[in-house]
Amino acid sequence: MGVEPEVGVAALGQPSLGVEGDHAGSSTASSSVLLLSLAIAFAQAEQLDQAVAMATEALSIAGDQPIRRVRQRAEDLRRMLGPTARGSAVRDFDEQLHEFDSTLERAIAGPAA
Repeated sequence: MGVEPEVGVAALGQPSLGVEGDHAGSSTASSSVLLLSLAIAFAQAEQLDQAVAMATEALSIAGDQPIRRVRQRAEDLRRMLGPTARGSAVRDFDEQLHEFDSTLERAIAGPAA
């Protein structure tokens, strides 16, 4: 008998994502990395819809914060899905991952002179 949990940040007992101050970035990174780790586990269990939904949520949480660990885990998942993964959810995830990559690249490059 398989269990398909509805897992999100609230269900995981994480603090509110509206955290202020120095801990906001680390909370966001932790939540996003955790969700991406769960997404990878769902992908390994061949529950691809759940994996993509969770990964999309993770990238949404990370938003425009360029967090390398989030990028790496998201790319790991995308490689696991393979080139044959299709569907609007996968396309949305690909687009969101591309936008996240662009944000990270801009942050690495620094402000334009």
